[in-house]
Amino acid sequence: VLLLVLMASTVVPVYATSDDMNVNVHAKAVNADGDSVKNDISVTGNIVIAAEEGAISLDLQIEIVGPNGKEETQYLSLESEASKNQNTLLTYEATFYDFASVKGMYYVTVTASSGCIEGSADFKWDPPGGGGGPPQY
Repeated sequence: VLLLVLMASTVVPVYATSDDMNVNVHAKAVNADGDSVKNDISVTGNIVIAAEEGAISLDLQIEIVGPNGKEETQYLSLESEASKNQNTLLTYEATFYDFASVKGMYYVTVTASSGCIEGSADFKWDPPGGGGGPPQY
């Protein structure tokens, strides 16, 4: 039974791969705003994009949905010069302040696009705590 509980609470970042773009995402509850409560959600990840040369411009849509149906979306734009090895690594981070307020499953979807190339990744987890008090870790 303990093994089953550990497996149910383990969180693994999700990766989505295409021939031209690889997107991954991870999220966790943090205290980003300094109010001593870990109810902010930090979303981080990497994108590897295949490009031969020149500038890379990438648009990101990061959407989070809480167990109570609350939704929020952030949009980011990333720019970089293409790597000489034809695989360019871009990293991103977004914070959703005071979002983890109730217990239950949270869903994050990241969609990245650059011209006609698109990729996405999903992440779901149940952060400890919620319900108005600080999460217990």
